[in-house]
Amino acid sequence: MPLLLLFWLSSRRDLLLAHPASRSTLTPQRAAELARSGHIRRFGFITTNSLTQVFNRRVVAQNLNASKNPLSLIFAIPDHPWMKALTTDEETISKAAAVRIAMTVAELGELEGHLYRVISEGDTGSEGTAVELAEQTGHISAELRIGLDVAGAAPLEGNSRLATRGIALHGAGFLVSLTQAEALGFRRIPGIDMVIRPYRSGKDIVGVPRHLMVIDLHGLSEREVAIQFPEIYQ
Repeated sequence: MPLLLLFWLSSRRDLLLAHPASRSTLTPQRAAELARSGHIRRFGFITTNSLTQVFNRRVVAQNLNASKNPLSLIFAIPDHPWMKALTTDEETISKAAAVRIAMTVAELGELEGHLYRVISEGDTGSEGTAVELAEQTGHISAELRIGLDVAGAAPLEGNSRLATRGIALHGAGFLVSLTQAEALGFRRIPGIDMVIRPYRSGKDIVGVPRHLMVIDLHGLSEREVAIQFPEIYQ
C-alpha cells in the first residue's frame, strides 16, 4: 500500500499530492493508465521496500514490459530509511516508527533512469539522518536494478521440444504400493503395465528403496481411462 503518492499533471497544476486517506489516492495501475492517456507526464510512489518482492512487482513489470506504450522507471531508490515521529516530544520520538521505503518515478516511453542506492546512513534513531547515495544510470527493471532483467526473462524458445524438466508428479496420490497397484488391475487388465510403472526417485537410490509404482496416464483422454482402466478412473 503506498504511503504517499505524487504525480505531475500535464496541465492545471504542476504537482498533486495524495495521501492514502484521501479519496484522490490512485493505484499504480491507474496512474500508468493516466500516463498512457496523456493526462499526466510522470508519476511517483513512496512505498515500503517490499515493492521488489515477486507478488508486489507484478504490476510494475507488466507496465515496463508492455508490448504497446511501455513505461520506464526514470528514478528509483529501492531501500531508504524512513523515520516519522508523531510529535517533537523526546519520549515520543524515541518510539518513532522506523521502516524502510522505496521511491520510484515512472514516465511513458523506453527511457533510461537514475538508480540510487544507500551506501551509508547516520543515526536512524533520530527523526532526521544523513544518507549517502551512489548513483547508476541505465534501464531500471521491476526489481529496481540496472543490468540484466532476470525477473522479466522469457522462456527460451530454442529449447522447445529439445529439453524437458522431466517427470513432475502433481500430487502424491499418483504413487501407489504394489498391493494398491494390483487392486487397481495391475497384472490383471491387459495393457495396464503401460500406465502403472515402477517408480524410483533420488530418495530410493541413495536410501532404502520404497518399491513404489506410479500411475502415468499421459496421452490418454478421460474417456479412454474410464473405459480401459475403470479402477484407476474411480
